[in-house]
Amino acid sequence: MDFQPADLAIILICAATCGYCFLLGRRLSALHDTKKGLGAAIITFTRSVADISSTARATTARASELAIQLSDLIEQAHKACQKVDEVTAQIESKRGQALADLKSTQSDLSTLLQQAQTLQHDHDRHMRTVSDDLFGLTETVELPPLSEGLTRELRRRTDRMKAIVDYDAS
Repeated sequence: MDFQPADLAIILICAATCGYCFLLGRRLSALHDTKKGLGAAIITFTRSVADISSTARATTARASELAIQLSDLIEQAHKACQKVDEVTAQIESKRGQALADLKSTQSDLSTLLQQAQTLQHDHDRHMRTVSDDLFGLTETVELPPLSEGLTRELRRRTDRMKAIVDYDAS
């Protein structure tokens, strides 16, 4: 058999191809290795996806619970707002009624004050009349001589009565 240069080239190419296939085989087995290669990455990725899926389910369930609680709280808030509105309306109506009662009471008190002032004025006038009459009587009536102690007591009471009349007049 004769070897031609083309045969030698084919043999070299086949040897290089075999060496490259051997190298690719080692790389592929390293890639599929579950401890170091792509197999480990795939297993880790699969576990991560499972963890994320379970976390997503748990989060969805918790979000649903919170949504229900939030809905209940919103409903309670609406009821509380309605109650506040009702109480505010009651307060406003009672405020108006209280203001009307206050005005009425002020009017009544004003009338009573005017009547009291009129009565006080009439009382003062009558007291002056009585006082003038009393003092006029004491000057015109001659009394028998009294003891000195009784005279002093009479003067003291008369002075006191004048002070009361003067005080009432002012």
